[in-house]
Amino acid sequence: MNLGGWKEIGGWCKLHYDKLLAVAMLVALLASLVHLAARVGSLAEARQEHERRLAAFRPEHPTASAVSGTVYRAALNMLNEPFQAPVRTNLLFVPETRVWCTECRMPIPIDAAICPLCQAEVDKGPNPLLFDYDKDGIPNKWETKLKLDPTDPKDALIDSDGDGFSNILEFRAAPQTDLTDLSRKHGTDIHDPDDHPPVIDLLFVREIVGEEFKLRFLGKITLPDGSKKFQLNIHGDVKTYWVRLGETVEGFTLEDFDPRTEKQDRGGVMLTVDVSVLTLKRGEELIPLTIDQKVPYTEYTAQLHFTLDGSAYSVKRGDTFALKGETYLVKSIDSAQDRVVLVRESDQQEFHVGRAPAER
Repeated sequence: MNLGGWKEIGGWCKLHYDKLLAVAMLVALLASLVHLAARVGSLAEARQEHERRLAAFRPEHPTASAVSGTVYRAALNMLNEPFQAPVRTNLLFVPETRVWCTECRMPIPIDAAICPLCQAEVDKGPNPLLFDYDKDGIPNKWETKLKLDPTDPKDALIDSDGDGFSNILEFRAAPQTDLTDLSRKHGTDIHDPDDHPPVIDLLFVREIVGEEFKLRFLGKITLPDGSKKFQLNIHGDVKTYWVRLGETVEGFTLEDFDPRTEKQDRGGVMLTVDVSVLTLKRGEELIPLTIDQKVPYTEYTAQLHFTLDGSAYSVKRGDTFALKGETYLVKSIDSAQDRVVLVRESDQQEFHVGRAPAER
């Protein structure tokens, strides 16, 4: 087709544009109607197939019984009160605590006196009454008598009557009796809050610290009347005292003075050196101080802890302190054994205070 023909066709389209558009829209509408009719037919078939399948369904259990809540309630009860295995049980994987029979070599109950298998007398060591399975310091027979558990070492540290003393402290308290005699009382009653050891038994050593003796003898002067005064300095020269014999400084009494001299080699020259000794006294203890020399003596301070109310005491030898209405004198402090010896002033009874059981 030549160019002129295409121009004629284009002119005709422009002339009949509205008619062509109407024809195109009519064709599209007819196509939509045909598609809709096809979809309606397929939907009708799908609905018929669905109704056919529904009609074919049959219940597996036409008549259902009422639901029981028994199983649910049982499970709920198990959650609220779960099973707890006792100390002694025969359940699988939770065996009884047993020991070996020395005759038949079979496991038997720990508290059996006669083997239930071979009827032999059970040998539990030199004295069965001293046998302590849980190693808590209270023999089995005594634990049974005191209503404790022979297999639980923790019950020795429990305070059964709430008086501030653990069961082991009360068991070991005075009056002490023969452990092999179950008919007699041993210690104090762990179930009676009014029966307990002395409160001093709840006083324990927390720490003992040694420090250099704080006083040094540094000099002396002779007064016009012939008497002498002695210069004592506190360690570090923080304070100076001039005192006579018989006077007291920092808790120490000047007991005696021994003037001494000796020949010493000082760089190849023999000199006469003052080595006088001033003796201090505290209680029954004598402490010699050589002039201008450090004292070969360590003074100890003990930190005490009273577990009943949590109070603490810092004491040195010769100190006194009050505890629950009683006054105690610190007689000695033993750093090697972590022990402090106290004397109750009311009756001069002596007490040995050591570390708390858990710290030993």
